Amino acid sequence: MNGQPLNLIYRDFANGLRNTLDTANTTRVVGGLKGTAAGWDYDTAALYSEVRVKDDLESGYPQYSQIMPLLDSGVINPFGPTTDPAALAAAKATEFVGQDYSTKTSLASLSGTASRHLVTLPAGPLAGAVGVELRRETFDFNPAVAIQTGDIAGQGGNTLPESALAYCRVGISRIQRAAAHGIRG
Repeated sequence: MNGQPLNLIYRDFANGLRNTLDTANTTRVVGGLKGTAAGWDYDTAALYSEVRVKDDLESGYPQYSQIMPLLDSGVINPFGPTTDPAALAAAKATEFVGQDYSTKTSLASLSGTASRHLVTLPAGPLAGAVGVELRRETFDFNPAVAIQTGDIAGQGGNTLPESALAYCRVGISRIQRAAAHGIRG
């Protein structure tokens, strides 16, 4: 070892089991209209969906900035059980307790199609159709400051806030001739 510090990977037994509470709330609203107007058959739909998730650390996750000085002091035994009540209380005092992150995803969509007979040709009726979909999707990830700085043991390092927004527009149109034997495009 040549007098160099020993790099240890240590599972914090002094703080006990790791407990988390995950909570998810989901909202979904869907509606639509279907019918005939001005000779057109139409079908429309609207959708909104949202999911909110939060993760709470309840016990067993010390903060590096507080547990490392305690480990460096030698009060905690990294090679076996720590039995001193004062040392265990000092270890428990280093825990991060609270919400470590929250997320929100959402989807909003409007869609519709319409079709109708346009004209009758010698080979059969000619029909037309149109359709469109508009979509908006979002994602937000909001970690606690202790997660952003990588200060919570057992969380795999630092994670920064993220947001994403996507839009999509799709339109279609089609004209087809219907023959006595079926439809030909």
